[in-house]
Amino acid sequence: MAQTTGYMPPNKAANEIILKDFYQQNPNKETAVRQLPLLREWIAYPGDNGLAVTQVIYDGLEALLVGESDDVEDLQQELLDEVNGLLTVRN
Repeated sequence: MAQTTGYMPPNKAANEIILKDFYQQNPNKETAVRQLPLLREWIAYPGDNGLAVTQVIYDGLEALLVGESDDVEDLQQELLDEVNGLLTVRN
């Protein structure tokens, strides 16, 4: 699949052993593989509403960017209230 689609296996053995010759012959296909050391853990919000929290923040940033909102402090408080309502604390 890596040879025909550009998919990059996250498996070290696949990249360093199985596909070694392929990457040597096709250095452009190795670009993503060379960036593997830069990867970090995926940041997610806890609970069932994790994706909704991300969307709330995204929507708030977009509102600023497109000029739908120009009061950063008010928007910050709105986002804080909405996000806090979505996050659940479990003991």
